[in-house]
Amino acid sequence: RENGGQYSHGAVWAVIAQAELGNAELAWEYFRMLSPAHRASDAPQRTRYGLEPYVMAGDVCSAPPYAGRGGWSWYTGSSAWMYRAAVEYLVGLRVEAGRFCLHPCLPSAWTELRLHFKLRGKNVQVLMHRRPQVAGVDHGSATDEIPTLQVAAKQWIAFDELPTESRLTLDLSSELAQPVNPLDPANGPPG
Repeated sequence: RENGGQYSHGAVWAVIAQAELGNAELAWEYFRMLSPAHRASDAPQRTRYGLEPYVMAGDVCSAPPYAGRGGWSWYTGSSAWMYRAAVEYLVGLRVEAGRFCLHPCLPSAWTELRLHFKLRGKNVQVLMHRRPQVAGVDHGSATDEIPTLQVAAKQWIAFDELPTESRLTLDLSSELAQPVNPLDPANGPPG
């Protein structure tokens, strides 16, 4: 079943590898290819896939007569890695003891992404954007008491230094779109 087809567990690592290299377009193309929701987005593809659109398949066949058919539904190993690929490597939320950073790998067509998470007693709203902020269109209104903090990609932020309610903005500058040289020690793992 797996020979010559898609082995989901390993294929997700290709998404992560492309994101780590800064190849956003390819990382998201791989993600869409693996995503059961994307596979179920049109009737012919959904019928061919044959599995639920909300769980990962362990593999997808590539040879006739079963080309495009998913197997091993509810494959938890692949789903866990797919979740990590989406949250940590594509959206770019990296969390470790007492701190987090944002290192997104988003396709160039995405002008913004909003992220809201609650962790360690903090309620954090993030706006990542590729265009200048327009007055009154960001996270809050003029009467809002929650300050908005500008952060940089790969900047580690300690949870203890944030107020309980926090708003962050990250300008997705062109530097994020540049591929990363994995052999450069400066591009090693965060931390």
